[in-house]
Amino acid sequence: TSVAASSIVTDLRFSYSYLNNVLDAVTAKECLGPQCIGVSGPDILVFDAASFRIGHHVTVPKTMRTRTAQIVGNVTWQRGAHRLRFGGEWEHLNLNSIHSFYDPPQIVLWGPTDLQRSAAFRSLYDALPLTLRDPEAGPPTLSDILQLPLRSFMIGIGNPMQPGPYHHDAVSHPDLMRFYVEDGFTVRPSLTLIYGLAVLSRTNIFNKDLERPSYLSPLFGGDPRPPHHGTISLEPRLGLAWNLHNSASTVLRAGAGIYHDDLDFFRPYLERGPLGPAGNGRVTVDGALTGFSFPSTPTDFSGQDLLPQLPVIRSMLETRLGDGTNSSVTGIEVVKQGDRIFDPNHTTPSALHMSAGIQKRLTPNVTLSADYVLRRFMNFGGFHGVYQVDRNRFNRPRVIATNPNTGEVSFVRDPIIPLCTQEQAAALAPQDQCSTGPINVYDSRAHYDYQGLHVKLAGRVSPNLNLTVGYALARNRGFVEFSDYNDSSTAYGIQPDDRRHRLTVSAIYDFPQYNGRSRLARGAFNGWSVSL
Repeated sequence: TSVAASSIVTDLRFSYSYLNNVLDAVTAKECLGPQCIGVSGPDILVFDAASFRIGHHVTVPKTMRTRTAQIVGNVTWQRGAHRLRFGGEWEHLNLNSIHSFYDPPQIVLWGPTDLQRSAAFRSLYDALPLTLRDPEAGPPTLSDILQLPLRSFMIGIGNPMQPGPYHHDAVSHPDLMRFYVEDGFTVRPSLTLIYGLAVLSRTNIFNKDLERPSYLSPLFGGDPRPPHHGTISLEPRLGLAWNLHNSASTVLRAGAGIYHDDLDFFRPYLERGPLGPAGNGRVTVDGALTGFSFPSTPTDFSGQDLLPQLPVIRSMLETRLGDGTNSSVTGIEVVKQGDRIFDPNHTTPSALHMSAGIQKRLTPNVTLSADYVLRRFMNFGGFHGVYQVDRNRFNRPRVIATNPNTGEVSFVRDPIIPLCTQEQAAALAPQDQCSTGPINVYDSRAHYDYQGLHVKLAGRVSPNLNLTVGYALARNRGFVEFSDYNDSSTAYGIQPDDRRHRLTVSAIYDFPQYNGRSRLARGAFNGWSVSL
């Protein structure tokens, strides 16, 4: 920091940070009790028990090594009625991660109550171990749980490096540059305006180096381009403070601005597996590709029956996928399904913050304020892991008949990219234009709205008591999750942290001064306060 002149202050700062984070699952050596069922084994879920989960979680192991270098410079210049601030920052990142997700795979089993819903499944239910049919029989073992019928499974294959080897050095070093100018203009002693503009530029936030295959054209309306919106953003802001009647007792204030938050660069790296050279990165494969997937009707094929098949399935898929050296074939053209792909029109998230209110001084030491607050978060999607839809409509089958007596529904899969035949699914030839599973795509159309009336009383209400009382009447709505993929409006609702009414009270009480003759007593008893 330097005072260049009586009216100019400059500031220049450099920082460097390093993060080395390793996250892994609990091992059998670390968890030896009878409650440690399935440790180090596949991640197992049961369809009729939403909170049941055992085994090795699909998101680990994960290693992150991140280096960040940042230079920030600011200049403040006071000239007459103007207080001008301008400057900028440059941030350079070095991002590397090892993320072996879905290794071991995730297995979803039909639950006991699922088998009781139809007489057709009675024999499957009766064949289950007693511990799964009678609560009095004691807790089930892992072997008992694996006797449940298989519903579906997911397995991860390919290079776990994020980003993968292909163009690794170029895409793992994104840059952020931000420049701004802001002026605080004292129009007259009772009125101050603040206005400014910032320009934000970010590189390598999208995988522009990957040419998307024509295989995906039916899902993107024929647009094969990678996302390109939002790499350069503008952040205008405007505010005012108006002291009414040239008195400090009543002040009107208002302000608004658009802001852009930090991005999670690792999320776009996940699409480099399906969209990069086959085998270059990690891909998640739905078990439907192998034929071991029964999402509509339980069968006698159990979780235990799947386990010995997994090494064979993994070996077959890794052989078909390749090692990432053939840049003419993408991962999604081989496995014919994909996950966490960014829509061509995906952009970067932003937020509009706006408030307007009044502050009134009730006494020399107590103020009362009321403000309307609006926070609108826009264009949320892949960077936050929300608004993902199966564009291939693989798991939204077409109903072809309904049994009038039993109500049983008959259907066929009818994806946008035609379903692979058994021969095509076994061959996984890149030239075959068919699909084996969902193709989940992130869009950036999620938004969230917070509106509130904030009222606050604050100040010293007595010589010894400083009190703050705040009340908010608010509403918090936004994207929750899709319930009807043909009507996105049904995906919006009340947010988990929505509170219609909030009341907060805090106080600091200073104990009365002790004025006795003893210097020691005055030192021991004076200066105490309590906060609530």
